[in-house]
Amino acid sequence: MVHANRAMLLWMMMGMGSPSGKKEDAIKTPIKAYTSSEVVKFDEERVYIKANRKRKDPYTRGGL
Repeated sequence: MVHANRAMLLWMMMGMGSPSGKKEDAIKTPIKAYTSSEVVKFDEERVYIKANRKRKDPYTRGGL
C-alpha cells in the first residue's frame, strides 16, 4: 500500500478525522490496528494474537 494512503487510513481508523474534514463524520469508536502481529487462536468470543511490542512505532513497517 502506498505510504500516504496507509497513513490516512490509520489516521481515520483512530478516529482522528474523516475524508470530508468534518469532525462529525469521523468514526466514534476508534479501531485498534495490530501490525506485525500473528493470530494464534480463536474462540467463541475472542481472537488471541501474538503482538510485536518491541517496536517503538507500531505504524511503521518491520525494521524501520
